[in-house]
Amino acid sequence: MSGIPLYVSCAGAGEVMLELAVQATLGDLLEAYTTRTGTRAKEVVWQGKVLGDAKATLADEGICPQCRVEVRGCGLPWRQAGVEFPGDMLYLRHESGVFVGLPIVSANFMWGEKDLLNKRREAKPGCLPKYESMGYLPGIRRPDLLNSLKDGGCESALEGCLYDGLEWGTWTFHICRWGVFITNTRSCENRVSSSTRIMCREEGLWVLGQNKERQLFGWKAVDGDVYRLGPEDLRETNKMLGDAQLDAEPGTAIASQLW
Repeated sequence: MSGIPLYVSCAGAGEVMLELAVQATLGDLLEAYTTRTGTRAKEVVWQGKVLGDAKATLADEGICPQCRVEVRGCGLPWRQAGVEFPGDMLYLRHESGVFVGLPIVSANFMWGEKDLLNKRREAKPGCLPKYESMGYLPGIRRPDLLNSLKDGGCESALEGCLYDGLEWGTWTFHICRWGVFITNTRSCENRVSSSTRIMCREEGLWVLGQNKERQLFGWKAVDGDVYRLGPEDLRETNKMLGDAQLDAEPGTAIASQLW
């Protein structure tokens, strides 16, 4: 082995062995555990102490090769209905009432700030919530699935039903330390393009896109309200994706006028 082997455990799960780089940080450890097990790890516990600085290296904290460390998970406040059953819709719901509906074959998706069905909207790649193309829809597909998440019927924790790289229709799910990242890849004139980027985070829903000038823009739905992402928010979000080695756009310009 060229790295540092560690034995990592989490309450309710078996111990796993991870090999990390010599200069790995606590954040790297959490990310590696999340990727390996599918359980989102939030904290590292070493010798009975919670280590809070994700940028500190293992050496900084005195963690040596062959050591046994513990991580603590943090359940993501999102539920899903539709992954387990064959069908044409998958719904994701945050505990605040924000929800997302994913058609099995489409680059568009349905979303709402609250559980009320009159707040449902359709999102299209390259659109912001203020645009008319994201207006209200006359109906909702598979309302039984969405209602099951509100009423506590067949709801399931989102992370417990996913594994990193899971493909459902044209959607791909990536498990990260901060939540779940969802991309949509569709064929268009013999090209494959990532058309939609969704972040299911602890706080709520984030959606990212690019305009015709390949400038990054985005919006979020948190606690029933919708906000555009300012330049600082976009840079932070893009960095989060880059740190997770996901679909970041290194060097991408930030759109100055978002609506």
